[in-house]
Amino acid sequence: MSYVRRCIEWALDEGLIKGRNPYNSISRTTKGQPKTRKGFDVKEKLRILGEFKNPTHPNPDHCDRIRWHYPMVLFWFLTGLRVGEVSGLKWVDILWEERQIVIQRSQSRDHSNAGKGHKLKEKPTKTGIVRVLDMSPPVERVLLQAKERAIAGSNLVFPSQKGAVINMGNWRRRVWDKVLERAGVPPQPPKNVRHTLLTEIAKNPNMGVVEAAKVAGHTTTTTVQNHYIDVSGIAKLPSSDRS
Repeated sequence: MSYVRRCIEWALDEGLIKGRNPYNSISRTTKGQPKTRKGFDVKEKLRILGEFKNPTHPNPDHCDRIRWHYPMVLFWFLTGLRVGEVSGLKWVDILWEERQIVIQRSQSRDHSNAGKGHKLKEKPTKTGIVRVLDMSPPVERVLLQAKERAIAGSNLVFPSQKGAVINMGNWRRRVWDKVLERAGVPPQPPKNVRHTLLTEIAKNPNMGVVEAAKVAGHTTTTTVQNHYIDVSGIAKLPSSDRS
């Protein structure tokens, strides 16, 4: 409705149509509480990482495939990147001397090839903004682990076992969903890994919503406030901790 309203306003301004915009009188207020994404708690996160690191799948070949993705999933929980940003990360984006990670690209499905199988293509980030993350010691260890097993000819940090870009849709069905099932974690999409970290940052008194927005690549704190923090409970005044 918002898009249609703006299109009509543009047409009125350009003189293409006459009259008034009927959409201005329609309320766009969302009724009811928005559905919030849950994310994973600490125990669920540990069980997921444990199943990726030491798979319990009865098929040895499938265990090798699951184990291959452990560094990527651990890196994901540590950085909170978007799905396409994880699969699209390249070694050129890793600035070792500066101890920084540049998030400037994403892998997504090419819908222009609809009907003939969806291919992947490289695009800018969702917001079009390049952001830089500090390389914390845990993140550095994961990247060094990924560097040791880098596949010749592949410039991807987290490629498939054959060195190609991971198709996250297929990966979810073949790997992620089965890992969660064996780990005893209720099903959630991989994108909720991002939600987990941003929630942790937003609730951290030493970091808060501003840092969460920076990590997420948002231009404002609105999305973080709407989706990643809980403002329920008893409110404390600045004088509450004073004697």
